[in-house]
Amino acid sequence: MADTAEKDISGDLPLEKIEEAIAAFELGFAKYLSNKISAVGGPKINTITFEKLILKRPTEFKLTLRTAQPPSGFSKIRDDVMFVGGKTENVTAWRKDAAS
Repeated sequence: MADTAEKDISGDLPLEKIEEAIAAFELGFAKYLSNKISAVGGPKINTITFEKLILKRPTEFKLTLRTAQPPSGFSKIRDDVMFVGGKTENVTAWRKDAAS
């Protein structure tokens, strides 16, 4: 099993800020794996799970609403549910193709 790390990101942030927070965490040699949401008795939180990498950074990360067009030159990682701007949204995570 891969070595993982988790990071909590506010569910009140807009999509662009959530994407920036994930991309910034990945700079520390980690790769986005999944998200779980929680709001029981407190603020809306996205708990992101990352795979720890050894001296390797993943290619560029993108996050879109599931209804958006796929970004050119990116492959889908997975569909997820996240709090975005305080609302529950269906999102898609993307990874830049290595040759792009």
